[in-house]
Amino acid sequence: MMPIASALVARGHKLHVLIPPYDRTDDSGRIWQCDGVVIENMRVPPLPTPLVQISLARQLANRVRELSPDVIHVFKPVGPGALAQQMLGKQTATLLVDNDDWEGWGGWLDVNPYPLPQKWVMAWQEQMCLTHAHAVTCASHALIERTNLLTKKLYGAHLLPNGPLASWRAEGETGRTNRARTRARLQWQSRTIFIYAGTVSLNHDLDLALTSFTSLLRARPNSAILAFVVAGDGVASLRERVTQLGLDHAVEWSEYMPHNLLVELLSAADVGIFPYRDTNINRAKCSGKVLDYMNAGLPVLAHAVGMMKDYVRDGVTGLLSPVGAPDAFYLSMLQMVDNPGSAREMGVAGTQRIWKEFGWDDRIEALEVLYRAK
Repeated sequence: MMPIASALVARGHKLHVLIPPYDRTDDSGRIWQCDGVVIENMRVPPLPTPLVQISLARQLANRVRELSPDVIHVFKPVGPGALAQQMLGKQTATLLVDNDDWEGWGGWLDVNPYPLPQKWVMAWQEQMCLTHAHAVTCASHALIERTNLLTKKLYGAHLLPNGPLASWRAEGETGRTNRARTRARLQWQSRTIFIYAGTVSLNHDLDLALTSFTSLLRARPNSAILAFVVAGDGVASLRERVTQLGLDHAVEWSEYMPHNLLVELLSAADVGIFPYRDTNINRAKCSGKVLDYMNAGLPVLAHAVGMMKDYVRDGVTGLLSPVGAPDAFYLSMLQMVDNPGSAREMGVAGTQRIWKEFGWDDRIEALEVLYRAK
């Protein structure tokens, strides 16, 4: 959302981002600016969760009425934003919905432990929001197909994968310039550093990486470190699994950090990893972290699932492992350890690709067309 908003501001538009911070209560009521974008958090009341969601939705709807925008772009067809869309009813403004996850049945509703009534409400919300928009932007090819199915092809859904924020370019250049110094500070000079940064959900796929990493250390003892920069409900089980496999000596942990510090850490590593099983959720994902990897100059190791096949060119900007080939991810890790020069070349190619193919300078005009075509 923010890279899009920043790119629109650069083209002379006024952007006001409204956020229901139900999962970031420290930001309750906070208002600030970033890259010319006004970011306003609604206030989280001290109420039970269902009432919090309703209060946030009312605040969102009321604030939209006050701002009276020309275009409303709702990011996520479930939750407070979706409920606010319902409260607003018919609008003179152009209304778009962004679909960036497989929210309903077959996806997150099958995984998350919500009460059944809540699941039915969310499934209804998803279809209602997508059906009552003037247009839908989708983060992946899988979501294009799902949107067309849910809306019975009332209109064409539009592919809009994630792209980097303009200010990330300078952060990446700084991180790569300071790479040697950061590696020395972290004592990473003598090993290949594989890194994963992101949210770890309860049904994460990082066990695939741990299995491959275990095989790597058997073949090349003391050759590599696996660094995690993580948060989320699945971190505890991930740590437990690391200990069970006897990997504590070769795994390092960091919590989430400001973006510039994350880029500095990523730039000091050698390879970014993204293990994926072939599921509806993973096919629908368009992870922003792969952008961070490539901007930091890292080759990407991933499974050939969903949008990973769009971002990573196999053998050029990283290595894609076929799903169902259990040794493939390990062999990709081994290749990175044994061929560091090739890995660096892939990383350089990845940085060039992410700005050329996914930078917003050349893509934002297509979104402006959607905003005008009510």
